[in-house]
Amino acid sequence: MTGTVSRRALLAGAAGAMLAGRAHAQGAWPTSEIRFFIPASPGGSTDLAARLLKQFVDRDLGATLVPVNQTGGGGTVATESVITARPDGGTLLIHHALLHTTNLFGRSPRTFRDLSPIATISEVNNVLVARGDAAFRTLAELQRALAGGGRMRLASQLGGTTQVMGQAVARWAGGNLRVVDAGPEADRVASILGRQVELALLTPSTAKQYHQAGELRVLALFNRNPDPLVPDWPTAASQGLNVHFPLVFTVYAPPAMPDALRQRLGASIGRAVREADFAAGLTRIQQAPSYRDEAATRAYLEQEFAFVAEMVRAGAG
Repeated sequence: MTGTVSRRALLAGAAGAMLAGRAHAQGAWPTSEIRFFIPASPGGSTDLAARLLKQFVDRDLGATLVPVNQTGGGGTVATESVITARPDGGTLLIHHALLHTTNLFGRSPRTFRDLSPIATISEVNNVLVARGDAAFRTLAELQRALAGGGRMRLASQLGGTTQVMGQAVARWAGGNLRVVDAGPEADRVASILGRQVELALLTPSTAKQYHQAGELRVLALFNRNPDPLVPDWPTAASQGLNVHFPLVFTVYAPPAMPDALRQRLGASIGRAVREADFAAGLTRIQQAPSYRDEAATRAYLEQEFAFVAEMVRAGAG
């Protein structure tokens, strides 16, 4: 009897300690819930990155990140929701370079400087593809074909990040390449396979299936470093087109968030993205790790914004 009572007492004590620890953890962050705004539909790259991060930060902060998919205005509505939120730790945003393009193409007055960048977590690349039966296999061969008087069309989505990349390729090509609006990625695939355009910009996860089938040929990856998911694909930089423009996912807080909260949040994200399970999760969703702390994130965003601004001006000229 005494042993049974003792075991019950130990179990009750352990349960009480667990509850107390859980209550303490939930009180560790200023809010028990954090609205995590995602300016994209469920299932896309931005959404998948946010939901992966949630699994790790929930546990670390003792607060629950609640994904809020708010797609209006090409991301401008979600951005405004976070800019105007109280800087009390209860609201965050995940975004990428589309934040720059909506500003520089005149669709929003807001820039990343209107927010508090916390950290970058991951990235997705884009690649330049041609049809599998194209006469050129490299950027050098493409450039020679264009220099010889050939005129080509490059499928992108105007007003977005692929227009920026398309403009970088067009400037390098020297005038015989026209960037055209073919819409979202699925439509860009249809346009190149349907011979409406000669080139297209796609993500590696989409390009890979057509590349393996021989229907499309990957000419260049827009990253100075190889993509760990497709390490054999050539980079643009290695072929003389020095364009480094992956889609880097950045976590933002509202402006004027106190330094102490920003530092705690940044440290939590840093611990999360360094975990092996996080890296494995990124591989499953076809993304690569790309961590920067707050200072490095601000510096990167300045460079990224300047590049986008340069390409937008070049396209307007």
